[in-house]
Amino acid sequence: MTSVCATQPSPDLVAALEYQGPDREALGVLLRAWAVRFGDKPVRLERVRRHAARDPELAAACEALSGGSWTRLGHAIRNRLRARVVGGLRLERARRTNRRRTIWRLELVWPAEAPAIEGGIAR
Repeated sequence: MTSVCATQPSPDLVAALEYQGPDREALGVLLRAWAVRFGDKPVRLERVRRHAARDPELAAACEALSGGSWTRLGHAIRNRLRARVVGGLRLERARRTNRRRTIWRLELVWPAEAPAIEGGIAR
């Protein structure tokens, strides 16, 4: 996973850029679970949904952010959670398909804050 910021920024900058909204904890769980399952590969929410059926942590994070509606989760990510940094990670739009579906990609914003992930995906 490539990092947007090559060096560790100052603690003040990290604090200023970290998302502080009411759903920060749930978004952090989603980003960490996403990093473990998919790394920085482009993924549609449909694939996340299939994995959430077998992964309670991922399912709980999606439920907390959307109230159980996958459509609402897609709208939440697109309209208010995209580019929000939690723990050095953020979701960004990778591209759109010809069916107007969005493909999302996880980005590592600063390396030292990101969680240690098995397989060396995030460092």
